[in-house]
Parts: sequence; structure tokens; C-alpha cells
Amino acid sequence: MKEAEEFLKDIKLSKSENTFLTYQVSIRKFVEFLKEKNLRLKDVKPSHIREFRNSLAEKFQPSTVNNRLSAIREFFEFLLERGDVESNPVSHRLYLKQKKRLPKPLTIQELKTVLNACERSDYRLCLFSMASLGTRVSETVNLKKGDFIFNRYLKVKVLGKGNKERITISCFEAYDKEIKEYLDKLEGERVFPFSVSAIKKYCITLSKKTGIKVSCHRLRHTYATILVKEGMDIIRVKELLGHSDVSTTAIYTEISLSDIEKRMVRIRNQYIKPKLTIQRVRLK
Repeated sequence: MKEAEEFLKDIKLSKSENTFLTYQVSIRKFVEFLKEKNLRLKDVKPSHIREFRNSLAEKFQPSTVNNRLSAIREFFEFLLERGDVESNPVSHRLYLKQKKRLPKPLTIQELKTVLNACERSDYRLCLFSMASLGTRVSETVNLKKGDFIFNRYLKVKVLGKGNKERITISCFEAYDKEIKEYLDKLEGERVFPFSVSAIKKYCITLSKKTGIKVSCHRLRHTYATILVKEGMDIIRVKELLGHSDVSTTAIYTEISLSDIEKRMVRIRNQYIKPKLTIQRVRLK
């Protein structure tokens, strides 16, 4: 479909590689659905979107379904601006309800175990970067030698989603020393010459090897959780992570609160509950 390809071409430069691939799959699957139903874009109604959503829900988690609906919603906004359709049939009311799952960060001991299990120093430092800098895997594999600024502490220039540049700061002194030694010996400009898929596969290998669930997201969550637990302002954490919306960052305050609640239960259980004497009061 010509309109779909024009939309994908229009958004390609403004989306990260992973996001663009998600949009590409989502739009092309939707186009297949339209062909099966013999529907034109201007004839699509919310009921058709609901039918498409239900077919996705049979195969995918609500988060995946909603991501695909978001891509289709943006596609129709594109068509609306061009005058190809009269309205957008994809409303937020059609999105599936998602269970709110808090990301579980690695403990410091788990992080040490995972890093020590890495057989190659370059892979080890790539994973350590995500935990120490809070970078996404796509951002990490695109780091350049000149992005690292060594002063009193390490700062790193990161090119994030939508080609937005930000500065992040390392939270582990051990990382600063290791990465400096690595960079001093590095001949090329690209720090980690790996693909995103190669790093994800390596995380799966480490998970099997250590018995600890390792993922790129979990390494990044570890960084964010450390900052929040140490009392850093959530707006500053948002900037370091490159979140566009503070509500995305706010999830880490809930992790911190959950941790506090667990500690309070342990503290309370250490003390014997005092006996309370309840006196009956006769009403006159």
C-alpha cells in the first residue's frame, strides 16, 4: 500500500531503529488485515480496529498489542493531516488494560556475578555500561570514543530516541577505571562494534550460565533504581535516562517505596507488640 510506505518513509529518521522496526511490522500487518477484509483506509471504523486488536490479543501480550495500536494510530494521524481520511478510528479506549509490573533491578551481588561470568572483556564492558550509565542497548552499541568525558567523574554523551542528545553520568567508580583502560587500547572510534541482537543473545546465554535473569532493560533499571534509592530528584533521573515523560520515570519511585515497605515490615517484626488494655466506657 502506497500510503503505508510513504508513512514509514516519513517517520524513519525520527524513530530509533527498534521503534521503526516495530512500526514497520505493525503497519504491514494492518495492511494485510485490510486486504483480507477488502477495506479502504477511509472506510476503516473503530469496530474494524477492535477486530484487528482482538486477533492480535490471541497471540501477544497487552503491551505488544497496545504498541501496535499506537503505530496504527500515528499512521491515521498522518493520513488525517494529508486529508486522506476524515477521522482517526484508533482511540485510546480501544487499548487493552495492562498489569503494572515493576521492573526488578539486579542486586549489586547479582551484577558482580553476571559481569564475572562474561568471558570477553568487550561484552562485559558493554553490559557494565548499561548498568553504570543507564543507557538503552541501542544507545550503548552506538557509543563513540569521543563521547566519553573523563573529569572528576565520568560523563558520557548519548544520542537517544529521536536523535536527542543528553549527558549521563556513571554511577560506578569501578566502571570508570575499566572503560578508560579499554578506550586507551581501542584503535577504532566505535566503542562496542556489536549489533543489538548480538547483545540480547549474549544476555540469554548469561542467564542460562548464571541462573540470573539478565536483560538489557534490567541492567538499565538497575541504574535508575540506584539513583532513586540514593535520593536523586526524579526530574534529574528522567534527564539521565532520556525519558520524554516523567510518568515513565515515576515507576522507579514505586520500586523504592516497595523496598521501604519491605524494610519497615522487617523492622516492625523485630519488636513485640505491646498489650493493649481496652476499657469499656458506659454511656450515660
